[in-house]
Amino acid sequence: MKWCLYFCIGWLIVGMTSCKKESFITGAGARISFSADTLKFDTVFTTLGSTTRMVKVKNENDQKLMLSSIRLMGGAQSPFKTNINGTPTPEMLQLEVAANDSIYIYVVVTIDPTQNNLPFLVTDSIEIKFNNQTRYIQLEAYGQNANFITHQTINSTQVWNHPLPFVVLGSLTVRETGQLTLSPGTRMYVRATAPIIIQGTLITNGTRNRPVVFRGERIDEYYRDLPGSWPGIVFTETSKNNVLTFTELHNALNAITVNGPSVNAQPKLNIRQCVINNAFESGLLLTETDAEVTNSLISNCASNIRIQKGGNYNFIHCTVASMTNRYFFRQTPVLSLANYLSENGQISVSPLNAAFTNSIFWGNSGFIQNEIELWKDASAGFGVTFQHCLYRMENAPAPATNINCISNTDPQFSMIDQAEDIFDFRIGDPLSPVIDQGILTGLPKDLDDNERNVGLPDLGAYEKQ
Repeated sequence: MKWCLYFCIGWLIVGMTSCKKESFITGAGARISFSADTLKFDTVFTTLGSTTRMVKVKNENDQKLMLSSIRLMGGAQSPFKTNINGTPTPEMLQLEVAANDSIYIYVVVTIDPTQNNLPFLVTDSIEIKFNNQTRYIQLEAYGQNANFITHQTINSTQVWNHPLPFVVLGSLTVRETGQLTLSPGTRMYVRATAPIIIQGTLITNGTRNRPVVFRGERIDEYYRDLPGSWPGIVFTETSKNNVLTFTELHNALNAITVNGPSVNAQPKLNIRQCVINNAFESGLLLTETDAEVTNSLISNCASNIRIQKGGNYNFIHCTVASMTNRYFFRQTPVLSLANYLSENGQISVSPLNAAFTNSIFWGNSGFIQNEIELWKDASAGFGVTFQHCLYRMENAPAPATNINCISNTDPQFSMIDQAEDIFDFRIGDPLSPVIDQGILTGLPKDLDDNERNVGLPDLGAYEKQ
């Protein structure tokens, strides 16, 4: 009979425990926790929605908890919208949460336009009530008014000078008869499906303190530095007299693509004191064209500069560098030149003339040992010169002329921290091998607009200060 007594006592204990776990905790000692006390949204363009943020609400008790209400304080009129445990609603009543279990609240925000030029703060909160207790989750977002561009074509001369950014939602095309000039401080945020096509002329008049900036439309935390966020700028065969000054192009697919020879005596594209960074494919993709690039940084692209099917090029005081980072495991040299192009089994050739002066071609060691590759078809001219340059190469680039170049010597950049995604390609070490190793070129300023006219200039886009 003892076994029967023990059996009954055991079932009684189990039953009591089970009853306790199945019952609701109703006292003031009930506890909940949040995965975040505040949900903060990065700057959101007005009328465009944000990414979704999530907060987890956990029942920290060994018994079930009844949340008497979860309420978005701004209600249906709030710029924030909530999805509570799978239901799109601004309020939910009597929500049961199992012992030590959680529910999820998802939040997005869409902000109405205002008259503000500067970003403005939008707030709300989520109220959670249980057992005569009230807790809050704060919501914060910055709104930014903008000029929205959708499938716009420019046929004449236009100057864009506006304190608000431009958000390109559909293609932007400058026709052969058109010229678009962007004033200092112009900001262009471009959607992933919105190419910028220049059949005529593009002029950007950035300054050191007010550069013209191109980047992807998504500027929230995950997407703001994602390569391939927008298609890039394409200069077609008919394009002419393009000049980019103090302009930054970030996170494009191919940041700049230039096709075809110049239609006049001027370079088709002149790039001055510009930054091209983090392109998914190419920073500069140049095909049988004419371009001049001075005092510019082309960095951390899958392929920084790719020249194909010849053309005429002059690069002076450029830093062309890439480091493996969280987006790229480097597999391509920073500079590739060819006087031919192979497409669909057909090879087309054109003479190549390229000069690189006072420039740096560098990448972190590992998979890539030679940061310059040259491809020559003997049926077309091939003239490439490196003068007073520093490059990572096992041997001097061939077939090319090399004059007073430095090979396989670290330029000692100011700060490279791959784990933290910090890449400062200025010269940090006062004993860097690039200091005073250039020749005079007539360029008085560097990429930071600092003077170069003290002795011989340093190599690269930046003069050591």
